[in-house]
Amino acid sequence: MCSSDLPAPAINLKTHLSTDRGQPALKGERRAFFPEAQGYLATPVYERRLLQPGETLTGPVIVEERESTLVVGPGARLEVDEFGSLIVEPSREARAEVSTGVTTEA
Repeated sequence: MCSSDLPAPAINLKTHLSTDRGQPALKGERRAFFPEAQGYLATPVYERRLLQPGETLTGPVIVEERESTLVVGPGARLEVDEFGSLIVEPSREARAEVSTGVTTEA
């Protein structure tokens, strides 16, 4: 029997791309201390690699990834831009404190 008489083996060459699209970025919640809140707040925790361009979150928020953690204070705004960069806009109170040097405490 010649090798050309044997049936060719069936080989499935499907390519599986690693994509996290569609998975929820919210991992859970933990209590975190924020001086401006004068205590601990229940804070949502997000997986960085699952945040999508155009998403916006309002602090308090924690964003975790393998190499770093980003803590966004209460009232601050986090936006994921079209390149996947995280843009944080401080709360109005935090901006006023920085520009005037006056702490706004209750």
